[in-house]
Amino acid sequence: SRERLLELTGSDGASLDRLGKTVTISGATVGVGARHVDDNAPSSGSDYVFVRDAGVWTQQTKLTVSDAETNDSFGSSLAISGDTLVAGNETNDEWGTDSGAAYVFMLIGGVWTEQLKLTASDGASLDRFGKTVTISGDTVVVGSPHADDNAPSSRSAYVFVRDGGVWTQQQKTT
Repeated sequence: SRERLLELTGSDGASLDRLGKTVTISGATVGVGARHVDDNAPSSGSDYVFVRDAGVWTQQTKLTVSDAETNDSFGSSLAISGDTLVAGNETNDEWGTDSGAAYVFMLIGGVWTEQLKLTASDGASLDRFGKTVTISGDTVVVGSPHADDNAPSSRSAYVFVRDGGVWTQQQKTT
C-alpha cells in the first residue's frame, strides 16, 4: 500500500520565506518555521502551527514575536511539547550582534501566546544562542554554537526549567 503524502503550506506563503526549514511535532500539532517571512521586518521570520482534527490538517495560527527586527530569522529552530512551543532566533541582537534568543509560546484557551523571551545569562555578540532548541515537559535546552567559554566557538548549552509557570536558567554546559 502507498502512504498518502500531505503538503502543509502557510496561508500567506511567499517566495523565499523558507517555510519548512525547521519542523517539530507533538501529537496532533506541527510547528513549521519560516525564517525569512517579512511580516514585522524583512526576514524577521515566523512560525506556522498546524493541527490535525479528524484526519484533516489545518493551519491554527501564525506566530511572530513582539520585538522582531530585520534579519532576526525567528523560527530558525523549533521544538514543541504538549501546549508549549519554543522557537530559536539565533540572530536576535539582545546582547550584541547575533547573540541570539529563544521564545516560549503557550497554548492557552486555544490561542498560542508569547510567554517569555529566553536569553543566555552571559550572552555575547555572535554566540547564536537559539541555533538549536529542544523541550521536554518543563525543561528547555537552548544551544549556543559560537559561545567562547573554553575556546573560540567552543559551544554551550543552556538548560531552563519551568516551575510554577516561571522559567529560570538552571545550568550551562560547555
